[in-house]
Amino acid sequence: MGLVEASLWLGIRRFKTSWFKVKLIMLTLFAITVNFTVLTGLTGSFTFPPVTLSLAILMFIAFSATILHVIDWSAPDIGLFKALGGRKGTITFAFLVELALIGLISALSGLAVGLLILALLVGFTALPQILPLLLTVVFVAVVVGSLAGAIFVWREMGRTVTEIMSHGEH
Repeated sequence: MGLVEASLWLGIRRFKTSWFKVKLIMLTLFAITVNFTVLTGLTGSFTFPPVTLSLAILMFIAFSATILHVIDWSAPDIGLFKALGGRKGTITFAFLVELALIGLISALSGLAVGLLILALLVGFTALPQILPLLLTVVFVAVVVGSLAGAIFVWREMGRTVTEIMSHGEH
């Protein structure tokens, strides 16, 4: 097997592994959003701010923890990009965009399914009241999670390539 074939094989294998992880993370963020949407609608918490705030904080924490887990899985990629001469800001921005896209796609699809479930359970009467709140909380959760991930990448880029690459081997 030549160098080109070996590189192609490793690239495809890495893509398959990464794609599996991305799908797993998207499914997790999707489930978090569906649960938040249904819980908010069923508890009527949109009319009682302390409950809404508690659910929103839980969603922010869950989104951030999930996205930080993605970055932890991506430590070898960060090290590789740094070894290839990538700049701190460029790599951080690339991860920020990736995390924001994954978060938005997952959250919006989770919101749609959650609203559908809510509509089937309680009808469409509460949707006009709850939709602005849900959209705001979902958007803020995506922003908070993506920024948490970007800060983690920024911090990782301050370490040496060897330290980054050995990050997951504790």
